[in-house]
Parts: sequence; structure tokens; C-alpha cells
Amino acid sequence: MSLLDQLPIWLTNHHLVPVVVGFLACFVALLIGWRLVGSRSASKPQEASEMKFVEGLRPERRSAPRRKGNTVEVLLSMDDQSPPMCGWVIDRSQGGLCILSDQPIAELTVLRVRPRVGVEQLPWTEVTIRYCREHGHQFELGCQFHRTPTYNVMLQFG
Repeated sequence: MSLLDQLPIWLTNHHLVPVVVGFLACFVALLIGWRLVGSRSASKPQEASEMKFVEGLRPERRSAPRRKGNTVEVLLSMDDQSPPMCGWVIDRSQGGLCILSDQPIAELTVLRVRPRVGVEQLPWTEVTIRYCREHGHQFELGCQFHRTPTYNVMLQFG
């Protein structure tokens, strides 16, 4: 009797052995992958909770995210009689603009704003000054829109 006759029938099939070895290798790789991914995801919530502790636990109050971009020169006007002042939009959102100005403006002041380029074609947009902070030799004005401008007007603010 030969050695092949003494082996079980499933071992004599030459294609079955590589398939079984392949499945075992895949299973081992899957277990190692689960172990690696599981250890990373377990550590992420701890890092996030540590970050919240460092930054404070206050929730984000902003309803629309700020968007930085190119600074856009704008005109600021309080009324029709006074000449408009210049300012620069440094960030914007659906709710308002952050404008850098050479002059401070009191909180809750209502202003009209429009980009300096294309002055005659674009309408004035009314905003309320929510805060005025010193920013070096200039002032940062947090402006809230009375009504969100149209998409075309928003594009003009950068």
C-alpha cells in the first residue's frame, strides 16, 4: 500500500489543500486587522474627550460655519448723508460678515454694506454690529445680516 492510499480522501485532492491554506491565511489577516482597527477606534473617544476638556465644554453657537477666503474691500455706510467708510471682509458665513475697519463702530449700530467693486450695480446689504474688537491698529466688526443676501450678492463678499 502506498502513502497516498493511507491518507484520507480530502487530502488527496491537490486543489483542496491550497484553498484551505488560503482561507486560514485570510482568517488570520482578518483577526489581525480587527485587532488593529479596534485598538485605534477605542483610543479615539478618549482623545476627543480630552480635547473637549482642554477647549471647554461649550457647544458651537454658530448656525452656519465661517468661511475664510480672499479679503474683499467693502464700503460701510450709516446713512445717505455721510460718506461711506472702507473696510475689508476677512471671513463670512450665511449669517453675517467679519469686517476689518480702521474706525471702531458701536455695537448694535445698523450699517449698510456693499462691495467696493461694482458699487452702482449691487444693492446695499443691511447688517447690525454684534461686536467690535481691537485687532492691532484696526477693529474687527462682527456683522449680522438682517436678511441673508441672495447667492449672487454673497459671492461678491468673497
